[in-house]
Amino acid sequence: MRLAEAVVPIVSVVLALGVSGCDERSRPSTGPTVGALPLAVTAIVPKTGLMNSTVRISGTGFSPGAIVTVGGKAANTLVINSTLITATTPANDAGTVDVVVTNPSGQSAQLAGGFTYEVVTLSVSSTVVAPGGQLTVSWVAPGGRSAVDWLGFFKLGDPSTNYESGWWDYTNGATSGTFVLTAPTQAGQYEFRYLLDDGYVDVARSTPITVE
Repeated sequence: MRLAEAVVPIVSVVLALGVSGCDERSRPSTGPTVGALPLAVTAIVPKTGLMNSTVRISGTGFSPGAIVTVGGKAANTLVINSTLITATTPANDAGTVDVVVTNPSGQSAQLAGGFTYEVVTLSVSSTVVAPGGQLTVSWVAPGGRSAVDWLGFFKLGDPSTNYESGWWDYTNGATSGTFVLTAPTQAGQYEFRYLLDDGYVDVARSTPITVE
């Protein structure tokens, strides 16, 4: 056999293998394609609470930048992933409200009657008092409150971190009660605040009280 005759079959085999390999690699996949889950809100925990409560919202299809409204008011929102959002409930009146998640695309989903607001009420003996006069404040709160919820008396506009400059006291977990205190000697406008769990987040404020 001559050399040229031997080379031709070998080249033919190599080309055949190369074409076969290209065909195998370029063959399109025939498997099913899994699409994104639709936007849905399925649960909220807890279902009941005060304003400024932290809630966990479960569902599907949540996108980064999604916003939450509770009772039609925007909540401070953090999207953890496509199935979980944490939010802080905004101020609202007592009652049951809808929870709505809206993606940046404009698509929204609702959990009807998803959250029930409870409220703390504060009432005062007078809205005008003389410097150094007697003043009382009463509160009514939902059950199960922390023993270190507290009431403070603040000048209007002052941050709650200024509690040491005025009167304050713990509720000791009571759902209602009355405190009596002496009004400050400095004239001005003041208010009572009900604050949660030894912190500075208030969930109720009294009507303004004028010391004059």
